Amino acid sequence: MSVGALHLFPGQGSQATGMGRRALEHSPQARRFVEEASRAVDLDLVELCLHASLEELTPTQVQQPALTAAALADWIAFGPPTAGPADRFAGHSVGALAAAAASGYRLIIIHGVVGV
Repeated sequence: MSVGALHLFPGQGSQATGMGRRALEHSPQARRFVEEASRAVDLDLVELCLHASLEELTPTQVQQPALTAAALADWIAFGPPTAGPADRFAGHSVGALAAAAASGYRLIIIHGVVGV
């Protein structure tokens, strides 16, 4: 049996000002992803991730899309280009959405609600 990597994604409570900064500043692909996500959820996720205070990031309706976008931006910028067949993905709370997307599932947003 082959042993793969375990990829973990953060959930609510792990938000921080500047989350995703390295990915957004160094990966045009990651920045484009977050800009597209911003349009989908009608929030400026780039601005929120980079500059919002902890108080501004804490409401659930801001925290969940911002955390998901930051986690996936990091994955896009620094994660493996493709996961191996034995790799496993996990996320705490809303991190499960980022884990699902990184593993290859498509996230669908309908009227601001994200689903897999």
